[in-house]
Amino acid sequence: MDYISHKLSHQPEDIHEPILVDADSPTRSLTWQEYASAVKRIAVGLKTAGLRHLDCVCLLSRNDIYYWILGDGVAAAGGIICPIASFAKVDEIVRQLQTVDAKWIFVEPDLLETTTTAASKAGIPPSHIFLFDAQIPAPADFNQDLTLSHLLTSDLAAWHPPSQDSTSSLQEPCVLLFSSGTTGHAKAVSLSQSALIARFNLHFKHGQHFPPGERTLHYIAQQHASSQSVHNYATTGAAQLYITRKQDASSIIHLIQAYAITRIMVHPQMLEEMPVVLRHGGGDREMLKSLRSVASGGGIARPQALKEFQDLLQDPDAHVSSAWGATEIGFSPASSKSQPAMEGYVGIVPPPSVGEIIIIDPETHAPLPPPTTGEIAVRGPTLFSHYTSSPSTTSSAFITNSLGTYFRTGDAGHLSPTSPPHLAVTGRYKAVFRVGTEDVMPEEVESVIKQLPGVKDVVVTSTPGRRSGGLEAMAYVVEQERGVLRAEEVVSWVAERLAGHKAPTGGVVFVERIPRNGVGKCVRGELEGAVGLEGSRGFMTVREEGGVVSVEEEKRVEERLSRTN
Repeated sequence: MDYISHKLSHQPEDIHEPILVDADSPTRSLTWQEYASAVKRIAVGLKTAGLRHLDCVCLLSRNDIYYWILGDGVAAAGGIICPIASFAKVDEIVRQLQTVDAKWIFVEPDLLETTTTAASKAGIPPSHIFLFDAQIPAPADFNQDLTLSHLLTSDLAAWHPPSQDSTSSLQEPCVLLFSSGTTGHAKAVSLSQSALIARFNLHFKHGQHFPPGERTLHYIAQQHASSQSVHNYATTGAAQLYITRKQDASSIIHLIQAYAITRIMVHPQMLEEMPVVLRHGGGDREMLKSLRSVASGGGIARPQALKEFQDLLQDPDAHVSSAWGATEIGFSPASSKSQPAMEGYVGIVPPPSVGEIIIIDPETHAPLPPPTTGEIAVRGPTLFSHYTSSPSTTSSAFITNSLGTYFRTGDAGHLSPTSPPHLAVTGRYKAVFRVGTEDVMPEEVESVIKQLPGVKDVVVTSTPGRRSGGLEAMAYVVEQERGVLRAEEVVSWVAERLAGHKAPTGGVVFVERIPRNGVGKCVRGELEGAVGLEGSRGFMTVREEGGVVSVEEEKRVEERLSRTN
């Protein structure tokens, strides 16, 4: 059975109950029956328009209740759906269209001009550009046949499952998701029908344990993998899904209260910001009383931040967890109120039937015993197949050792020696850099700086050091209140708590904001060349007798001493 047929075979008990709700305009909602009908009508309309087997269809839109309905409709037509970030610029869109060999595009009306320019450069004709007019009506002078609204009028009786096509295979790609691209160009992660069925089955099994009346709020951009899981919970009736375009902590808090939301996934920055909003008069913890499940994903959350958020929740069964995973993987360690993760760990490793997690030596690829730290590697039925148009990247992403073939996550961590084992995630190998002969894990330094009163956000990276060929740590810092912190104070704070080589002696740059993607990960490439605000400092030195001095101050002292002598 193909992915869409499998998904449609798991309908909720009440197919007339709303499963998808627009949190910004709650009169817009869809029942399962309306969802299934829309998927089939879109499939019929696309095939009538000329979509061929395995044609790639890209979608550029902000969050909407029809977002993954279109995705499922494309899959039901035998095509491949590939979301692209709505904020992408022309050159980025062109690059991504070419990477996935896109044949068709759906785009929100207010993004049409940018997308049309990109489509022209990528060789996609205007006749293959449809308007995703779920919220914003198509302009009167636009060909109304090329709209989502028109597809939704297609003949339902003409639909038949993709599995009835002799060319269909469960190993064929069905969804392409661009990875975060935080350190370079994003890669297109190819998910086969088989992998999507395995992911759906995990979500279905997990959702069966949800208590009645679960309501999920989703604000993270829907081009990310997390939106597929919450969509699956909705279509199976496990949890009603409220979708919003709002991104700020204050709005999220008010939506949680307005709809008595019970479940939410947040990125680490939102986990930090929501308590700050409540402390500074943006409401009180009573507004979060309905929450029972909060998962922080898309990066490493501070243990203290997890604890502070847990303390805000009133439901005795409420649980705040740190979710670990990746677009390529499809499963993650789990934790719950009754089975919490051990301190310092993200969760309990799943059974091998779900997926395997091992720790390897990043250089030799040999398996490492618990609790030795190394690179986290995984395998299982939910894993992606390959990176589209990048065989060399795919090849380097997998390793084979004495245990078999595994995907290298690039994350550093270790397993506990317990049974069952728990997983700890300590950083990113790709982000690790060396100062002298010692490694620096940016996440470790960031975690310490975030504890400094007055810091709202921070990213630690490396910069060419004062010694030829060497590196030093540097920090980009966003203050809670502008002009309160001193750069030297940030360096001292780290030097007093970590080894000296981990202090950001390469500079502290105060900025208005840290550029982050839809799941809260820093887009480090956009930090390059950032102009620091007043108070930023370049190289600084941690004195052995205590204190920090900037290079400029050192030079002034040396000049005064030379004049004196």
